[in-house]
Amino acid sequence: MRNSKYTEEEKLQILLQHESGITVDEICKRYNISRSTFYKWHKKSFFYVEKFKTEKRQLMEENKKLREILQTQDKYIEELLRDILMKRFLKP
Repeated sequence: MRNSKYTEEEKLQILLQHESGITVDEICKRYNISRSTFYKWHKKSFFYVEKFKTEKRQLMEENKKLREILQTQDKYIEELLRDILMKRFLKP
């Protein structure tokens, strides 16, 4: 049995390019693989791709929440600094 030219990680990266909108034909041309090879990889790796997409979605949601927390903290720090400066310069 012949060793594959691509590792499992590389195959997943190639499959994920299709998820990002690149056509199968373009991917096959770029990586010099046949359409049947692409679809064999897809069939074998479908679970991993779906798992990756789910994890990516969860990370994006968590990232959004963390950004909101940082924005809130930035506003709070800005208000504190403004109060400190006002007290310092407006002292009689």
